[in-house]
Amino acid sequence: MESKAQRLKYFKFLAVVFSFAFLILNFSVVRAATLYFSPSSGNFSVGDILTTSVLVNTQSKAINNADAVINFPAGLLDVVSVNKSGSIFSLWVEEPAFSNSAGIISFNGGLPTPGFNGTAGRLINIVFRIKNAGSASLIFSSGAVRANDGYGTDILQTKAQAQFNLISEERPIAPPSALGAPQAPSISSPTHPDPNKWYSQNSATFNWPVPNGVNAARLLVGSAPIAEPVVLYVPAISKKTIDDLSDGVWYFHAQLRNSSGWGNTTHFRFQIDTTRPSRFDIELLPREDLTERIVKLNFDAQDELSGIDHYEIEIDDRAQEIWVDDGSGIYATSPLESGKHILIARAVDKAGNFLSNSATFTIEETPLLKYSYLAIDFLSVLIPLIALLALLLLIVWYSFYKRAQLKKRLKKEVQEAEGALHKAFDVLREDVKEQVKQLEKAKTKRDLTQEEDRIIQQLRKHMDSAEKFISKEVEDIEKEIKR
Repeated sequence: MESKAQRLKYFKFLAVVFSFAFLILNFSVVRAATLYFSPSSGNFSVGDILTTSVLVNTQSKAINNADAVINFPAGLLDVVSVNKSGSIFSLWVEEPAFSNSAGIISFNGGLPTPGFNGTAGRLINIVFRIKNAGSASLIFSSGAVRANDGYGTDILQTKAQAQFNLISEERPIAPPSALGAPQAPSISSPTHPDPNKWYSQNSATFNWPVPNGVNAARLLVGSAPIAEPVVLYVPAISKKTIDDLSDGVWYFHAQLRNSSGWGNTTHFRFQIDTTRPSRFDIELLPREDLTERIVKLNFDAQDELSGIDHYEIEIDDRAQEIWVDDGSGIYATSPLESGKHILIARAVDKAGNFLSNSATFTIEETPLLKYSYLAIDFLSVLIPLIALLALLLLIVWYSFYKRAQLKKRLKKEVQEAEGALHKAFDVLREDVKEQVKQLEKAKTKRDLTQEEDRIIQQLRKHMDSAEKFISKEVEDIEKEIKR
């Protein structure tokens, strides 16, 4: 039987063999993919827009992630936008971002299994504006392309750079082609006055003075920075309007002629962008503290031609704010009160075209403030109820008070009436008695008639009945008052 030491030695040998095999297989995977730009070269003029894409060639290997940092010459190029249009990636560890001040572009994206396998997988698109003449290189300062092998093996082999030739439009004015020929015309435009700005108007008007002796003019509109006019006008005109121009960078060329011949040509640059931004996404960044009064949002807008210039932002009923992105795409609100808020924003390109979007978010109350509001809400209900109850009690008390006053007054009046009635009856009784006495005296002198005797008896009877009836009614009134 094998000893323990022999078995251990055997297992170590197998481990070395498998490790060596793994390294060989892994080495066969590494150094396969290529990151490159398309286009990667060309001639461009100052002021033009240069658009290039970052692509990956996986060399027949499936990948599911790639990241890179790209350096560009900040003195020659400005990034207008970095976008994901047509990208093979659907998941982003790091959204495409750029810094014109640092001359850096970065991204980190991926996609789920089975990944991507191909020679021209688009990762991102970069739109530059050319600032100055020179030779501009785009270089991958770092990068990785990871295989879809469950290990995230980096298979990047080549990072191909791009090289662009940037041409200056500033050229010295050539002398007249013939002695005495007109100078190059001085062109101005009331519709597109600044050659470096973008305008949303697609109808352009140009003016130039026509000196004495000029008998003809030649004009041309096109995309070439330098060109000789071919459209002849006799006699010479001093104004021209071109309608229905498409978006892009244009050049208006004009040349004058007199009896000595044709003079030099003036080339006037103008830019048109009538299309609003193609995309504007707003994303509310995660918040650990939902009571934080400052909220951050990610603004991701794209405009392929003139580029995004600024954002116009309104929150609730506050005044409009103009915000210029510093390259991070992160907008932070000013301190807001707790509650629900509505943000409406417009991404405005350099020609004034815009695309709107909105977002809603809620700033929660701190516990103390929340309980304060609850107390206020409770008191706002309790206080009116207490006031209503007090009012009802006051009304009931006042009713009893008025009733008691009424009873007291009635009792007094009844007593006074009762006393007055008794006095009246006493007087009446005495008067009747006196009358009866007189009749009885008359009876001693003569006999009373039956009628006179009947009247006396009825008077006595009616007096007793009236007194009993009135006394009873007074007693009933007093009983009602006591209730």
